Amino acid sequence: MPLMATSLSSRTGSLSYSSVKRRWQVRDCASSASSASRHLSLLTTPPRLTALNERLSMPVPMDRFRPNIVVGGTRAYEEDAWRDIRLGGASFRCVKPCSRCKVPSIDQATAEEGLEPSATLAAFRTGAALGFQSATPGKSWHGAVFMGQNVTCANVASAGAVLALGDAVTVLLSCNEGSQMS
Repeated sequence: MPLMATSLSSRTGSLSYSSVKRRWQVRDCASSASSASRHLSLLTTPPRLTALNERLSMPVPMDRFRPNIVVGGTRAYEEDAWRDIRLGGASFRCVKPCSRCKVPSIDQATAEEGLEPSATLAAFRTGAALGFQSATPGKSWHGAVFMGQNVTCANVASAGAVLALGDAVTVLLSCNEGSQMS
């Protein structure tokens, strides 16, 4: 199955949505690595959520993680190794794995906070378990819990690119898990 965008959201990050034109547009492309962290979007995949839900007594929906970009046609956790991707007419850089706060443990419909899915993720998706090491001096990912990839617009040429559901996703560069990341 080809990789494709199955969901796009403009909650935060580098996408904006026009309800009049019914399209998403890339905005705020980082002109430097230091500004990239201010324009992050979250990318994840349905198989990643399925793999997590298989470990939970009560499955959680994708909206708990608030992704901006959901890519179908992957294997679970395949995106851990992605570094550069093309989505439709825009290039994105996978800046770092997304360490999760407690927000995914809050039911979006009721605002009730629970232990899951964070407790289950802590059993198998910590920096220590995955071999992730931060490239930032003094920052440890040892106990952090990860779900998804933080991505940013890779170049200013992608600014203004229009994205749509069903757009093809091409992995331009990937690497092995456990490598140093920002």
